[in-house]
Amino acid sequence: MTALTLGLTRLSNWMAALAAVAVALLVLHVTIDVIMRYFFNAPLAGTILYVASFYMVAIAFLPQALTEKDDAQISVDLLYDFFPPALRRAVLSLGYLLTVIAAGLLAVSTGQEAP
Repeated sequence: MTALTLGLTRLSNWMAALAAVAVALLVLHVTIDVIMRYFFNAPLAGTILYVASFYMVAIAFLPQALTEKDDAQISVDLLYDFFPPALRRAVLSLGYLLTVIAAGLLAVSTGQEAP
């Protein structure tokens, strides 16, 4: 395993672990909010904002590198297995291209919303 591969593997594992911490913090935050709301009539301010803006973003995007590394995405190979090798490469290339376009559009729209 090359140093680059090892470094990227470690980074993706750390990001997935950070996403797991975000899940635990989300559960803790929402639980405290519910307890405060129903027992003390004093909910935590900004819980929905934190959940939607921070926890969910971390949970959705941080483990993507690990998912890609392990080739663990959800896929349906109904027809793909019957394709000849050249068509498989073409379909895979098209999938990668569409992924890059979608990620780019997401990055641009997020960048426009940020300021």
